[in-house]
Amino acid sequence: MQQSKAARSASGLSNFQGRVRALQLSAAIALGMAPPLAHAIEYEKFHVGAIEVIPDFNTKVTPTGSVLLPNGEEESAELLLFRPRIKAVVVGERRQFSSTMEVQNGIYSAAGTADYVDWKLENVARFELGPKRSLKFRTENFNTHEGAGTTNLVDAKRDPVRFLTTTFDVDYEQSLWNRRGQLVLGAGTFAKDYLAAAPRPGAKDQADNHVSGSFRFRVLPGADLQLQYRARDIDYLGESTDGNAGTAIDRREVFTYVGASWEPTIAGTGKLRLASGYKQTDNGAPQTIADTTAWETNLRWQPLQSATLTFAADRSLRERFGLDRQDSISSYRYNWEQRWASQLKTTLAGSFSRNVNASTQRANEGQGIKLRLDYAYSTWVDMFVAFGHDRRETAGRISFNQQNVMFGIAASLDRLFGR
Repeated sequence: MQQSKAARSASGLSNFQGRVRALQLSAAIALGMAPPLAHAIEYEKFHVGAIEVIPDFNTKVTPTGSVLLPNGEEESAELLLFRPRIKAVVVGERRQFSSTMEVQNGIYSAAGTADYVDWKLENVARFELGPKRSLKFRTENFNTHEGAGTTNLVDAKRDPVRFLTTTFDVDYEQSLWNRRGQLVLGAGTFAKDYLAAAPRPGAKDQADNHVSGSFRFRVLPGADLQLQYRARDIDYLGESTDGNAGTAIDRREVFTYVGASWEPTIAGTGKLRLASGYKQTDNGAPQTIADTTAWETNLRWQPLQSATLTFAADRSLRERFGLDRQDSISSYRYNWEQRWASQLKTTLAGSFSRNVNASTQRANEGQGIKLRLDYAYSTWVDMFVAFGHDRRETAGRISFNQQNVMFGIAASLDRLFGR
């Protein structure tokens, strides 16, 4: 049965991959050496009977600096993602239906990875039960693949294994106290089915159920309080490589969040937004899965229309069940963007992180800084130059130190033809 699913998936993708390959190559050449400034083009809506169609041929190539692998590790990589999509909407009295089809064409620069074409289909139905209540149903089918290889494999150059995820969610939304409060109660299911006949070691089909709730309340003008809760029962199907049944690693995951945000209106200071929160993830399983507790703070300040400063700080504690090990992780990031003219923009970004193991007191530190200059040469050609410095230190010894210079140019045919 798995072989037939894999064959259908492979034949369905092979023809489409050939047609998209030319677009993929053009996007990679236009990208240059780093992410460009190309923008998505907003096409006009058109109607087919009672259906409103919204095309979105996104010419922006989205870069990702690192990839989260299936085993929870991060691998340095550059993912260039191209996402054309089309959406159809039917609106009636107090109800709305929408269907969105998206294709994700990506290129990994990390070793042991492959180009790919993924597709995603999302359907949403919303019903208004009254002026303050609504009910929303959502389904999603995502034919995708594993991340940029895994660090626990002997052969790191094997192609990513493809799988299909199926999601069904239902949410009940209720406005309270003249819309000062918003309550959302939800439930749903999630399934993950590998399409390969013999998936990688440790790859198991998955079937989850979850319940969730969130509450947002406007305490004062510009000040909001937010609460979130999500409980997920994760069930693995089949047997693992060591012969143990999948039920041996089933678990219940509980996520809770308490946060607040504040947007003060102080004359002469511009736009300011401060948000802070506490989140916790508990995994109830007889294995070494880490429970995580984190505090995070985010600041966004726009003193002038042409200047924006963002700052983010978080501290996390990760404790692995059954092991005398606790990691303390602190990270700080800032980004200052200044637009000097309609064609010229500079960005200064930096980061610092520190990971300390409580049992060994071994500390890993990382620092990075990047300066980037963007110049719009014309309405359809963007150019940039960037300078960066990265440093990593492990247990008091420098283990990584690099400097880099990047140049790039990007051209948008959509903007050239004025679309």
